[in-house]
Amino acid sequence: LARNEQSLECAAKTREFPFMTEKVGANAVLLLERNKAGRGGGGVFAMCVVPGTATQQIFQAVSADASNVPSGAANVPSAAANVASGQHTRRSDHAPSFSVSDNVGGYGANAGSLPVELLLDHSQGLTQTEFRPGDIMTSRLLVRDGFGQTVKLADGTFPYNLEVALCDGSCSEDTKPISTTFHPFGQDGICDLSINPVPVYWPSTDPQPRNASAGASDPSAAKTRVFSPTLTIRHYITQLVDGIQLPAVVLNASRLSCLPGQSYDPESRTCEACGNGLYVVDPDYHACMPCPAGGRCDGVQVIGTVASEWEVTGDRRRLVQCPAGYVLVRDEAEPDLDQCVRCQVNSYS
Repeated sequence: LARNEQSLECAAKTREFPFMTEKVGANAVLLLERNKAGRGGGGVFAMCVVPGTATQQIFQAVSADASNVPSGAANVPSAAANVASGQHTRRSDHAPSFSVSDNVGGYGANAGSLPVELLLDHSQGLTQTEFRPGDIMTSRLLVRDGFGQTVKLADGTFPYNLEVALCDGSCSEDTKPISTTFHPFGQDGICDLSINPVPVYWPSTDPQPRNASAGASDPSAAKTRVFSPTLTIRHYITQLVDGIQLPAVVLNASRLSCLPGQSYDPESRTCEACGNGLYVVDPDYHACMPCPAGGRCDGVQVIGTVASEWEVTGDRRRLVQCPAGYVLVRDEAEPDLDQCVRCQVNSYS
C-alpha cells in the first residue's frame, strides 16, 4: 500500500476499499497465499504510518494470528476457526473477500505497516521510575507498527540499537549526559535493559568533605549535601528505522533514599553497602564508620553491652552510659575507642 509522496501517511487511495481489486466483480476472492516478508506483512504491507480506517479494514480482513484464538474455546466463530487452521477468509462490507493462508513475516504474518513508535513494554509490570543511587534500569522497550504489532525480523535480530541517556535535568542537545549506553534488541523485538545492566548514577553537591565529622565537627554540617531531585532517562534509536525517525521515550526518575546499612558515595554516585564491622548513621549523608571498641556492628547499627546507652553525634554513635559493674571509657577525640569495661574483682561501679 503506497504512501503519499509528500508524507508518510497512508495514501488516499486506500480509502477505496478494497483498492487492489476495485475492477473485479463482487464475487471475486483475493488470494494471498505462501508469501514471505523478511520484516512485516507477509500478505499485505502498508508502506505508511498511522493507517486510516480503510487500511485498518484491510488489516482486519487479512490478519490471521492463531495466537489470538483461545485454546479449547467453545463455540469459536468460523473466522476464528479459519485463523487457527492457518486459513482465514472474511467478507467485508465491501466486495470482494480476502483469503489468506501460509504467509510468513517477521511481524504481522499477513499484514503489517511501517514502524510508528518506540514505546515501553508493560507486559511484565509497570516501568520503574523510582531509583536508589546505583539501582539498575529494568525498562523494556519495543517498536510497534501502525497495527500495534511488535516490529521484528523473520530471521535475525532487529538491526538497531537503543541509546539510553541519563541526564541531570532535560536531555537536550546542550546537556551533557551523566551516562550514555547502547543496547540491542532481541529476536523477540524487545530491548531489555536489565540484560546489560545500567546503574542509575545520582549526582549531588557535597560541600563538606566526606569523613570530616569525626566527633568534634558541627553535627548540623553533615547534612549539607544536596541531591538532584529528579533525573531524566531518554530512550532513543539514533538510526532511521525503515526511513523513519521514531520519537524518543522519556522517563522522569525520582530518587529513593539509600537503604539502612548503605552509604551514599559521592564519587561513584551510588549507594554502597557498609558490611560487617561498620555502621552508618544516615545512609544518604554519612559514610560507613568503623565499629567502636565496645560494640558489634552489622553494617547498620552498633550493638553494645546490654543496658548501655548510645547517642548520635554528627555521623557517629557515642557511648554515654554503661550498666552497673562497668566503667565508661570515652575519649572525645577518639570515638572508635568508646567501650564499657567490666570492673575488676573487689571493685564496683
